[in-house]
Parts: sequence; C-alpha cells; structure tokens
Amino acid sequence: MKILLLFFTLFLYCCLDANAQFKIEGRIMNNNNVPLPNANIITRDGFQKARTDSAGYFRLSIATKQAILVITHIGYESREVPVHLANKGVITVILQPLIAELREISISTGYQTIPKERATGSSSTIDNKTFNQQVSTDVLSRLEAIANSLKVNRTTLGSSNNISIRGLSTFSGPSSVLIIVDNFPYEGDLNNINPNDVENITILKDAAAASIWGARAGNGVIVITTKRGKLNQPIKIDFTSNLTLDQESNLYYLKSMSSADYIDFEKYKFSLKYRLADTSNTSHPSFSPVYEILLRQLGKKITDTQANNQLADLAKNDIRQQYQQYMYKPGLKQQYALNLSGGTATNSWYFSSGYDKNRSELDAVYNRLNINFQNTYKPFRFLTLSTGLIYTQSNTIAGKTGYDNSLEPYSRLADDQGNAVGITKSYRKPYLDTLGAGKLLDWNYYPLTDDQHISNTQSINSTIFNAGVNYAVFKWMNIDVKYQYEKQKNSSKLLHDKDSYFSRSLVNQYSQIGSGQVKYIIPAGGVFDVGENELNVHNLRTQLNINYNWAKHEIYGLVGAELRDRKSFGSTIRRYGYNADLNKYANYDPTTTYPNIVTGTRSLIPG
Repeated sequence: MKILLLFFTLFLYCCLDANAQFKIEGRIMNNNNVPLPNANIITRDGFQKARTDSAGYFRLSIATKQAILVITHIGYESREVPVHLANKGVITVILQPLIAELREISISTGYQTIPKERATGSSSTIDNKTFNQQVSTDVLSRLEAIANSLKVNRTTLGSSNNISIRGLSTFSGPSSVLIIVDNFPYEGDLNNINPNDVENITILKDAAAASIWGARAGNGVIVITTKRGKLNQPIKIDFTSNLTLDQESNLYYLKSMSSADYIDFEKYKFSLKYRLADTSNTSHPSFSPVYEILLRQLGKKITDTQANNQLADLAKNDIRQQYQQYMYKPGLKQQYALNLSGGTATNSWYFSSGYDKNRSELDAVYNRLNINFQNTYKPFRFLTLSTGLIYTQSNTIAGKTGYDNSLEPYSRLADDQGNAVGITKSYRKPYLDTLGAGKLLDWNYYPLTDDQHISNTQSINSTIFNAGVNYAVFKWMNIDVKYQYEKQKNSSKLLHDKDSYFSRSLVNQYSQIGSGQVKYIIPAGGVFDVGENELNVHNLRTQLNINYNWAKHEIYGLVGAELRDRKSFGSTIRRYGYNADLNKYANYDPTTTYPNIVTGTRSLIPG
C-alpha cells in the first residue's frame, strides 16, 4: 500500500511539474538607458509572447525552467537572451541601435552629377545591382525590363530610333532618343556597348532635359555611365560568364485561320469573281494554288472530283508545322566578361574584356569583342588627368528566313521526302511554264533552301578615345576640359549566288529570247552588294564648375562651351555575274534601258 502511494505521489509531482508555468519579469532599455515600449519578446519555440509597456517592462510565463528569449524592436538590433529560473529579480536587456547607411541617389545629366533632390523634371536612375538583374548581351534588353516609361521596338535593338520614352515628341525634328555615354552623345551602334561595363543609367524623361541638351532631348535622354577604378583600392578581379538557352518560337501562339477554313474563304472569293480580271493582266500576277485549281476546274481542265481531291490534300498541310520542323531551333547565347580594377594614392585604373557569341533560333550568328581601358592620374591634389580607350569589334551573319505569314497556311516548304518545294512568287505558274520555251532559269521560289544561297554579313569596328584634365582653382571651383573622338566603320556584304531566287528572277526579267537563243542582259551568276560606312565624331568641352557652401546655403553652377564635329560617309557597289570562288564579276551597261520579258516595260538595270 505504501509502495502504491509513493508511485502515485511521484506521478502527481511529475504531472504538476510538466504543466507548471514559471514567471519571468524583465525590462528592455536602449544604450542610453531609455526604456523601450512596444518591444516584442518571444521564446525561441514561438509558444510564449509578450510586449513591453510604456516603461519598458514585460512579464512572461514559460513552461520550462530555462528558455531563450528573442527580443526585437524597430530601429534596434535583435537579441537572443538565455534566461533561467535561478535568475532573481527583473532581467534587464540593452538593445543597440540599428545603424543603416542611407545611400545617396544621384542624377547624372551628362554635364554634372547632382543629388536627386536638386534635380528638376522627371527622371529615374538604375544602379548597377538592378541593371545586372537581367542577363543579356546588349544594354537595351536589360534596360527595358527594369526601366519604367521606356519602350523598345525589338525588331532592331541597335538603333535609338526604336526607343521611346513617354511616347514621341510633338515637334518636328529627330524622333530618336538621345543616348549619352560618359558625358558625350553616342552616335554608334548601341549593340557595341558591353553591358558589363555599365555602372549606372539615368533616364531623363521630360522637357527639363531640353534645358540641358536642347532639341535633341525632345524624345528623352538615356545617360549611361561606365565603370571606373578608385583611388587606394587593391586590385579587384571580376569574371562573369552567362549561358542562356532561348526557347524556339511557338508559331501556334498566335491563333490563325486553319488551312481548311482558308480554302473555304478562297472558294467564297472565287465565287464572287474576285481577281478573275487579273487572268488577262499583262503583268501576269501570281495566284494562290487554290485559285489555280479552281481556274482549271472552271476551264474544264480537271474534273470536280479531281479539284476536290486536290483541295482536300492542301487542307491537310500547315505551314507553321513546316517552319517549326525545318527552320526553328533553340537559340544559344554565350557571354564572358573579365573586369580588373585597382588604384594607388595617385592613380586608378579599370580594364575589361568581353566576348559574346550568340546563335539565334533561326541560326543567325552574332559575335562581339570588347576591350575597355580607363586610367586616372592625380599627381597633385588640385590636378586630375584622365584618359581612356574603348574598342569594339562585332560580326553578324544572317540566318534563315523566319515565318512568313504572307504565304498561304496550306503551303509547304518540303515534300514528304524532305525535298524543297517550289512556290510561285511573282508570276503565275502556267505562264512561267510556257515563257521562253523552257530556256529561262528556274523561276520558282524555294523558301526551304533559298537561304543557303544567300550570304549576308556585317562587321563593325568601333573606337572611342577620351582624355580629360580637371584643375581645382579653389576647393569650391574647378575647370574641367574633356575631349572625345569616336570612329565607327561598318562593312556589309550581301551575296545572292547564281542559284538564289533573287539572282535568277533578276536575270530572267531582263533576258531576251530570239532565234531560239537566250541573251542575258544581266550576266548570269551571283549578285554581290558591298557597302561601307564610316562615322567620325570629335567632341571638345570646357566647363567651369562651382559648388560653394556656407552656413545653410549652397551655390551650384556651371558655365562652359562645347565644339562638336560629326562627319559620316559611305558607298555601296553592286556587282553582277559574281563568282565567289574566283572573286570575279562581269561588266554591264547601267545607262541603257531594257525591256522586261514579262511586261515589255523598259527600265534601267538596278544599280
């Protein structure tokens, strides 16, 4: 009986101890011994919570003899405090203030850098961290995802004409956005700029920018500041490598009429005699395959059953499926960038090298090499000398022709064996089959293989040299002289070889048939277009900057003068009968008009 009573007593003690609540009292103060009201106290397990009163006191019940309290308060560093039941009296906890450095936001106008609160007009600044949240080989692809009020036309990203900030200016004049790179207008291809060299970007959005840059700022200004080295900085090495796989376009994303519905629509137009008058047109414009079938059916050249069977076969085709199968594939972008910077007490420098290699979903190739070196030398406290050189070389090779929605949805690029299928592009097939008694070149267009007979390349070489001198007359006044020379040379080569549709069609148009023989007015062979353009820009600016502070007053100002000289020139040459293997071409007469073999209209050979 005594043993049972002992076990019962122990069991009761354990149960009471397990459900016991131990009281803890405390006070939260700051480092100046000032009570902190509304501080949060919570045990690490999260089951017990409390908050301090106006005098900083709190009371808390815990289920164990020891616990860890997590104490937080806005503006102070959080603390974890272990407590034990053996602690007597009131627990005092001191919280330290949370010190956060506020980053000053500055606006760069291209002439000066000023605090945002002193800037007039609407603007936004994208810092380096935000800018690098996107991965791409060009500046605009990154910028359009993070900059508000900016819109980019993605057809050609290299042109400032395809950028708009808050829409277009209502004044007549340039419609392009003004691009400023390191204090001077940038005239070259925007694709030349290595995004890994960008430190920050400021976008000036309204008419206030015109007070700085004049009428050219009417459509907005994008001010790009590149990276520089810093004084008294140890050597810093950054290497960045990006590999991006682009999913091929889904041509079924945009809903379009099915082949069967399109055929029904053409049959309806045919019943209304739409374009039937073109059958007697001397220019012999082309008809769709459905129209050719219906015309043969109307002329009793095929039976109704044959026509319906041919139309049913066409309805099974889908041009989008053909493009997806033969033209498109995932794209690949590779980017490599090496940045080095450093500085001593009197000298700072920055060097970067970048290489990009892109292959699009249509097999177009883009390669770019960037080299950037910037140096700043400060021999005296009042004198700063700077110089820099940026070199860019890029090469572009055009790829396959993308989806052409002008083709009928039932068209085919290849037959069941994968052989290229010919399409009539300019003239009716029945007419071409009899024209020239079969002595002309093949006049069919083969979209599957035509790109194989076209070589379209472009290369860009760009050099930017800059130098500057800054002399501090007083602590609050300095004279700044900057010079920049920009040179860009573009070279383009477009070759349509003898088997391309462009060459075959052009040769046929000016061919003359007499006595059963063909006379080629345009020499048979390839058509080779060579173009070169060169841009030279000189900028010289002298500027007096004032930044005077006394008591609660400040005076900011600048006065200066600028000289700018911009010259561009170029040429384009076309060569007929070109043989790429022998690098030879034939002469032709560019001053005499010749008749078109189809229409009879006389015209000069395109030069």
